[in-house]
Amino acid sequence: MGKVVKGVLNLNVAHGTCTFVFTFNQALPAGTELQALNASGDQAWTKAALTPVSSNPKQGFATLNHPMLNSPSYWQVTYPFDLVASDGSVLWKSNVLLYKTFPGLCWEGSTPDPVTLFCPLSDTDFIPHYTPAPGK
Repeated sequence: MGKVVKGVLNLNVAHGTCTFVFTFNQALPAGTELQALNASGDQAWTKAALTPVSSNPKQGFATLNHPMLNSPSYWQVTYPFDLVASDGSVLWKSNVLLYKTFPGLCWEGSTPDPVTLFCPLSDTDFIPHYTPAPGK
């Protein structure tokens, strides 16, 4: 589930998909699609058609399964989104912040890798009190 914080939709993402549900004040316009845009907001890099909800003709949903949305290489990233009608008119426009649940800092104070969740290791992690012999 997402929540709006300071006017921006925040979504906690996990591996899988993101489903957006829209409710209109009239029947869902045919050919409407949800678009994730590049940083400048002028070109869609992924999109999905809105599917009507069978029990409510005023609702539609779009499921996006692009890895940069569902498993981004960052702890959080913001993308502009547009909901576009078949005639090209923009019905909704907003930035969406996608974030991963943060597991906490690593042992030495850095953040874990956002993809693998691994912390950096050092040789001393494996041999706690090792001091090399002189000359080696």
